[in-house]
Amino acid sequence: VTTLEQVKADRRALLQALGIADARNAGHHVCPWCSRELGKPKDSLSISETGSAWLFNCHRCGKGGSVVDAIAANEGLDAGAASRRALERFGNAPKTTAKTTAPARSAKVWPTVEALVEAAGRYLKATSTATWYYRDAAGQPIMAAARFDCEDGKQFRPLHPVAGGWSIGDPAGPLPLYNLDKLAARPDEPVWICEGEKAADAVTRAGGLSTTSSHGCKSAKNSDWQPLAGRDVILWPDADEAGAGYADDVQAILLKVGAKTIRRIDPARLELANGGDAADFLAAD
Repeated sequence: VTTLEQVKADRRALLQALGIADARNAGHHVCPWCSRELGKPKDSLSISETGSAWLFNCHRCGKGGSVVDAIAANEGLDAGAASRRALERFGNAPKTTAKTTAPARSAKVWPTVEALVEAAGRYLKATSTATWYYRDAAGQPIMAAARFDCEDGKQFRPLHPVAGGWSIGDPAGPLPLYNLDKLAARPDEPVWICEGEKAADAVTRAGGLSTTSSHGCKSAKNSDWQPLAGRDVILWPDADEAGAGYADDVQAILLKVGAKTIRRIDPARLELANGGDAADFLAAD
């Protein structure tokens, strides 16, 4: 991919720019901007191929356009800067020094994560059961993920710091890995990679050094795995088809970033129920 037109015609580029957690081949997806406003995310955004470009359209808030428009809305850039950023990220253009601006004025801001989670729980009529903080190497929070248990199942909301507090949505750029501060503090230890924060926390409680990526089993490619370059890693997949797919995706990425060694647990040998993970195994052990 070398031109802006080719980037706009790349469906994967649009999906990555939107930061969709459950990217399927077609159909409806979560709208990041509706999520920031605590709107209902289900069946609000669709993607389609029109002419020579892939476009998105939110049927609730009205946002839409190409990968350039998604980047512009996500990062507060004008059209020119967003076009250059699209070429940087998905083409072969040289890096620029374009800076992102503050979030759109329409995005709501809460002073603390706790206040935001409480407001989201009231809107969703759901119980907040966990909040996981993603920190940089120095220990500063750069993202959070909140889980809510609803009548129709569990839902997750990504949170990120902004001027004046916190807002719903992903931070700009590739998403961070979980426990970056612990990875930096223990550079010579092998790293266990699980699917999901709950499983990673279970490994941590057992004395291991663990990490995961955000947004579920289909979104490994949206995170920055470079911190694992040169590291010994052990993949611990969930005991189902989705878990195996996640481990496959992560293994391919780790080979590209240059992990030192990659080992992988076979969930079948752990005699876990379908969908069982590291947390289930360690709780039963």
